[in-house]
Amino acid sequence: IPLPGGERLVYSRLTPDGPGPHPVALIFHGYSGDKDGPHPWQIARRLAREGYVTIRPDFRNNFVPEGHRDWSNRNESSGSLERFSLNGILEDIALLLEHLKNDPTVDLDRVSLVGHSFGGITVRHLAALAFRDDPRFARIRIRAVADLSGMIGPRQTF
Repeated sequence: IPLPGGERLVYSRLTPDGPGPHPVALIFHGYSGDKDGPHPWQIARRLAREGYVTIRPDFRNNFVPEGHRDWSNRNESSGSLERFSLNGILEDIALLLEHLKNDPTVDLDRVSLVGHSFGGITVRHLAALAFRDDPRFARIRIRAVADLSGMIGPRQTF
């Protein structure tokens, strides 16, 4: 999605076979993650097989510059990590929903939110704002929220 000032918000989607509109799953990555990381990608593939249009944005300002990271980050949206914020992510989601509002394959009355790590925190905030009738999110009807924000590995205990 091209934005003013030369910025861009990039997302990937999978669309199931058959006529739409389809329910939509918005799948959010974690802090310094990207839309094509293993968790968002695996979730998207499964939900697309179940009949959902899956939308995985790369949030702006969530890119760790080369040389300042020790893991893979393929975020394609503009910005830098120094400007990262939850409010910025919510702005990106509002822009994405505006972009999708006239898409005939997407049913914004059947929205599921899935978030991994910081994306889990994001889905909780988004659901609360939509429930409180925030005008940025008035066009969606949330049917499910999955917060996968656990901060320990699957084999760790405490």
